[in-house]
Amino acid sequence: MSLKRIILILYLAAISFAARAQSIPVNTKFGSVSDAELEMTEYAQDTSAAVLVLYRHKDVLISLDGQGEFYRKEVVYERVKILKESGKSYPEYKLFYREPQEILSDIKVVTHNKTDGKKTSDKLSKKMIFDETKSGKIHSVSFAAENVRVGSVVEVSYSFKTPRISEFGTISLQDDVPLNLCEATVAYIPCFIYNIHKRGSLSCVNYREIGKERVNTSGGRVFEMNQVVDHYRAYNVPAMKDAPRCYYPDFYKLAYDYDLRSYDFDGEHHQDYSTSWETVDDQIRKAGIIKEFYNKSRIDVAPLKTDDEIQTITRIRNLVCQLVKWDGKRDLFPEPAKAFKDHEGSASDIAALVAECLVDIGYKVEPVFLRTRGMGEILDHQVKADAYSTVVLRVTGPSGKVHFIDPASRATAVDVMVGWCTVKRARVIPKEGNGYWVDLSNLTSNRFIRTDTLTVSADGTVFGRTIENGFNSNAGQMKAAYARFSSKAGFISEIETDCSIEIDSLTTSGMDEWTPQASVEYSWQAQAVRSGDLLYIKPFVNKMHNESTFRSPERMVPVDFPFIETSYYSVTLTVPEGWTVESLPQTAFFEEKNVKCQALLKALFDGDRTISVNFRNSNGQLQVPVEEYPEFRKYWERLCKIYESTIVLKKL
Repeated sequence: MSLKRIILILYLAAISFAARAQSIPVNTKFGSVSDAELEMTEYAQDTSAAVLVLYRHKDVLISLDGQGEFYRKEVVYERVKILKESGKSYPEYKLFYREPQEILSDIKVVTHNKTDGKKTSDKLSKKMIFDETKSGKIHSVSFAAENVRVGSVVEVSYSFKTPRISEFGTISLQDDVPLNLCEATVAYIPCFIYNIHKRGSLSCVNYREIGKERVNTSGGRVFEMNQVVDHYRAYNVPAMKDAPRCYYPDFYKLAYDYDLRSYDFDGEHHQDYSTSWETVDDQIRKAGIIKEFYNKSRIDVAPLKTDDEIQTITRIRNLVCQLVKWDGKRDLFPEPAKAFKDHEGSASDIAALVAECLVDIGYKVEPVFLRTRGMGEILDHQVKADAYSTVVLRVTGPSGKVHFIDPASRATAVDVMVGWCTVKRARVIPKEGNGYWVDLSNLTSNRFIRTDTLTVSADGTVFGRTIENGFNSNAGQMKAAYARFSSKAGFISEIETDCSIEIDSLTTSGMDEWTPQASVEYSWQAQAVRSGDLLYIKPFVNKMHNESTFRSPERMVPVDFPFIETSYYSVTLTVPEGWTVESLPQTAFFEEKNVKCQALLKALFDGDRTISVNFRNSNGQLQVPVEEYPEFRKYWERLCKIYESTIVLKKL
């Protein structure tokens, strides 16, 4: 049997299988919307869905035009069903192209409805397609389907043509809404060599066929070329919904990345698109980014220098941030001169200003480029400058001690990163020479310590004194929580609501300082439950773990922790006169070794009047893989049950 016949059989089998597997059978021809599609009111596999993509198809072709120039053409068709009111805004589109090289054309939008048993179709007028120049030669094209209501089926198609053949990127087969059937083809001549990498935990039907493509030249000649065609088909694809404790769910969608490695046309024209991180280092230097960290200092910081390197770095950072306010943005292109003049700038602007000050007093400073966790991971098969999204600093003091700082954020300190930046791979790019990778995921020991001292009256009123101390990243977390409120009253109100207590007084320390420590201290009252001669007291009023966080039994994305940490919660209760201990929480120790999580609960009575209850929990890695989620969820459920622990006192 010939290879061509085998491929044909596989193709027909795949089509037949997909037709049987998709929940809603669809005729994939534009305009062929069935009564069943119009009449459906919910998607059985996800009744919460506001939108269902009935069918999506994307064709990507990379070939030669009549003048012998390479081009990339994409044809997209999508058919969506509006199931709920909140889904009516889904068929609103914004596309971009660059003139004159790129062409966006053949935009068709039709809305189908059924009213009083009659099918109607509203075609979008070309007058309602808006083309706007954004910057330079980049255009934005926006349009929205008309007469969209709950029950509508909307069809959209368009074509895009560009000479940029090396960066068509990702073939995505999963979305934020469920997909009934999704297909894609990628066709190119074999002189192109691509690195292809699958992402996501779901699977799809995919296969490759080798065919022929006919090219008509401007001189009237016709010649044939071999063609590689990759086919992808996925059906009943669940929505990638926002998941708690995941920085970037989109990174885990079912998709295939195409990265052009090289092409060799007839052995005459060869170009190698593959690159190395060292080449990217040079590109960043040539772009003028690195030199901005070594300008002549605009600020006299010599008086701030001390023998204590951490103190010196902190003083200089604080002075810069007094003069230049952070605008909350992160980017890769520092403009320190402009930021200094405007008294406001991005994280990279502030990092560059701090760097030039430190260099001025003899410190060695190197920019560190990273991709924040909210944008996914740096992938070795995608070696390019836009793999990075922000920059921090590596600082070496006169002693040779190395520190890392993210100076713009108030939630950081020397060697303390916010959760967005606790990455395992960040790249130091020095002024000269090769760059190298560093790990920013666990620079310091992060701890949270809470101590409660309790007394209780005969009527069941509990009087407490709480001291909370955060160190390093835990301190940053406390500062960020405090900064959400415009006044201390708002902060107090949230604690009272979360813990079901009434706070009498509260003081804070380190909340507005760029230090690795922060603390909160407050006195409070709560009510225990009294039943006859028994008092029931919950020792842990602050639930640091919530049972609703991981309520779902299944998960498509990993669990992300902002940082590695250990938390301690210690409670001391003085038993009132005339009472004795009836029962204490039982000692418990449990762990999940595969994700390096461990918890211990221990309660003791000294035989006189003092009860101590101690709870410790630690997580030793930043991420729980999807395959470990079921066991981790059981661990989390046991953690949450600790807060149900009860001390029972009995009246003598």
